[in-house]
Amino acid sequence: MELRNITKDVQGEAFGKFSNTRIAIAHFIEAEETFRNLLKSISNDRNINGKPLILVQQLDKSEGGLSSVEKRALEDLLLHGGMYKVYIDDSKEKLSDEKVLELLNEKGYAL
Repeated sequence: MELRNITKDVQGEAFGKFSNTRIAIAHFIEAEETFRNLLKSISNDRNINGKPLILVQQLDKSEGGLSSVEKRALEDLLLHGGMYKVYIDDSKEKLSDEKVLELLNEKGYAL
C-alpha cells in the first residue's frame, strides 16, 4: 500500500497481510489498520484535521477492472480509516500528481 500527500510532497509505503492470491482486500480489519498506520506516518498532525480527501488506484489484482464489491470495499476501508471523501480511479497506470489534481478538480474538489 502506498500513500502520497501531493499537497505536502510526502509519501509512505506499508505492507500488510490483508491480501490473498485473488483479491487485494481479503482481510478488512488488517487492511484498515495498515491504512491508518500509513496515514499517521505521513501526517505531521496526530489527528487528521479538516475533511481529508483521497483518490485511490488499485494497481494490483485489478485485471479486468474492479468489481462494484471491490470498489465498495476500498471506499469503506478508507472512510473507516479516517477519510472524508473517497474517489476511485480505474486507470491501469499509476497517475502523476498533476493528473490526480486534474481529476480532483474535475470532480469539484480544488486543492
